[in-house]
Amino acid sequence: MDHGRAPAGAAIRLTDASYQRSKPAEPEPQGALGSICLEATSFSVAWREFRKAKGQRSLAEALFQGKDPTIPIVLLEDSGALIGLAMAFVAIVASWLLDSSVPDAIGSIAIGVLLCIIGLALARDTRSLLIGEGVTREVEGEVTALVAATPGVEAVSQFLFYHLGPSSVIAALKVPFERGANVQRIEAVTNEIESRIRAARPELERIFVEADGTCDATQDPAKRSS
Repeated sequence: MDHGRAPAGAAIRLTDASYQRSKPAEPEPQGALGSICLEATSFSVAWREFRKAKGQRSLAEALFQGKDPTIPIVLLEDSGALIGLAMAFVAIVASWLLDSSVPDAIGSIAIGVLLCIIGLALARDTRSLLIGEGVTREVEGEVTALVAATPGVEAVSQFLFYHLGPSSVIAALKVPFERGANVQRIEAVTNEIESRIRAARPELERIFVEADGTCDATQDPAKRSS
C-alpha cells in the first residue's frame, strides 16, 4: 500500500459526508460487518509478523524507530482500516435505528479524520528514510568504541553513518593512527578495523577508513550536532 491512499481515502470520506447528509443512502450493515471480518484476518497476519520483528523493543520504538518500515506501515494501515470499518458499522446501525442520515455523515467525517491522522503518522515515520537517515546513537557509540579500542588506533576523530536500505549501512571514519606507523602498519590496522566492525555489525556493508593526522573536531557535523 502506498502512502497516498490514506490522504486520498480521507478526502473521499469527507466528501462522502456532505453527500450522505444531502442524499441519504440505504444502510447496509451486513457489508460493513463482512469487511470487518476480512480486514481482521489481514490485521492478524500483520500483527504476527510485527511481533516477530519487534523483538525486545517497545511498541512505539518498533513502529516509529525501525529502519524497515514495511511491516509497521502495513500494521498501521490495517489498524486504521479496522477501526474505520468499526466506526462505519456503528454509524450505519445508528442511522438505521434512528432513521436518519446524520450518524452516517458523522461516521464519514470521523473516518476521514482518522485516515488523515494515519497518513500524517506514516509520512512522519518514513520521511527521514526517504531522504536519508543515520544509525541510532547506540550503534554510533558501539562502532566508535570498537574502533577506538583497536590496537594501533588513537581515537575516532570523525564519523558518518548512512542507511542505503533497511539492512545496509555505509560507514565513513577518520582515524588518527599511532605515531610513527608506516604504510604497512596502517593498512593492517585498517583491515582489523573493518573486520571488527563487520563481525559486530554485519549491516555495515561498506566501510571507509581515512587516516587523520590533523583533525579539527569542530568541523565534524556529527559531533557538532550531538
